[in-house]
Amino acid sequence: DIKDSDGVVSFDTTVPLEREIGASRKCIGNIEALMARLQKNDIYPIARIAVFKDPILAKAHPELGVHKTGGGLWRDRSGMAWANPFDKRVWDYNIDLAAECARLGFKEIQWDYVRFPSDGPVKHCVYPGKTTETESEVVARFLKYAREMLEPHAVVITADLFGLTSLVSHDMGIGQTIQLIAQHVDYICPMVYPSHYANGEYGIPNPNKAPYKTVLLSLRDAVKAVEGTKCRIRPWLQDFSLYGVHYGEAEVRAQRKAAKEIGITEFLMWNPRCKYTEAALDPDKPEPRTATAKPKPEKGQ
Repeated sequence: DIKDSDGVVSFDTTVPLEREIGASRKCIGNIEALMARLQKNDIYPIARIAVFKDPILAKAHPELGVHKTGGGLWRDRSGMAWANPFDKRVWDYNIDLAAECARLGFKEIQWDYVRFPSDGPVKHCVYPGKTTETESEVVARFLKYAREMLEPHAVVITADLFGLTSLVSHDMGIGQTIQLIAQHVDYICPMVYPSHYANGEYGIPNPNKAPYKTVLLSLRDAVKAVEGTKCRIRPWLQDFSLYGVHYGEAEVRAQRKAAKEIGITEFLMWNPRCKYTEAALDPDKPEPRTATAKPKPEKGQ
């Protein structure tokens, strides 16, 4: 995490705007030493940067933020302010951070929150400098510009998208149209967490309880959506329990199996507590034969 969705930057950068607004908490004390350690251990370094959800930037420079009708900064349900996707100064701030990461040795820039706000009173959002472009066109234009600016650094460019972007035929109101984004990134990383699909989607009564089928169908649509481009799919898979459904080795392996069956061997794993099911990552262990663990028989069966 180079810049998370709270706007905090994780190391002491030389980016002028970051130094002005004091976004760095210097969580990584010596980034040069860290990069050397990663290289020595053959670890592929990815710099994740949350783009438009940036309350620190918006608070320090309200003119760069999303406003609300009646004046002042707009805030989402969590009370977080957002940076304005229409403002090129916001783009340049994030790209400057990415360029510094590339100079430090990061091999990949991963754009997260590369979208418009989705939760809260979005109908009251006011975007200074708004054009006639759609949200999807704005997001695609940012990614195109970012790729051009980072081209001298020869880094891989990826974007995190909602998993549902491969299911719906619209941009969900947030500007994430998979076909447009695929033209400007090397990888799309859809967050196909089964817990994030509503009951009944893909015809599955409870997607959270069907990790294999949910991931299989979602990734199949994602792969189809990027056909004709050079973009590849590398999904975020779920390794956390939510809404009363436990996720352990069987559930994680079921997702991996689904991805592998449609030709996807690379994946990212997410657990907000950073506690992962190590057994599910053992390459020597056979994949599960079924989507979920067999339920225990009821008494008397």
